[in-house]
Amino acid sequence: MSILAFVTAVAAMLCLSLAMARHHRDLFGRLPSRPRQLLYRLLGILGTALCLLLNLRDGGGEIGMVTAMGQLMGAGILVGLLLARVATAGMNNSRR
Repeated sequence: MSILAFVTAVAAMLCLSLAMARHHRDLFGRLPSRPRQLLYRLLGILGTALCLLLNLRDGGGEIGMVTAMGQLMGAGILVGLLLARVATAGMNNSRR
């Protein structure tokens, strides 16, 4: 498994989640502008493609595709847990 491909998958999932208004607001306190949303989506798509290409280069066609999908799923879970933690921490601080 390529560490670079996994880091790319995490960055891509983070960009795709920041393109969503709710997640962007949880982290930055404001909604993203339309150009910023499009930039995050573009970066997320390019990062996903780069992750796939890196895994295809390292593992070949069949194994590379399966590895890329596994890395993208793991990155999605990791980013989801991190965003949930940040949102929960922000709610706890605002109650005080």
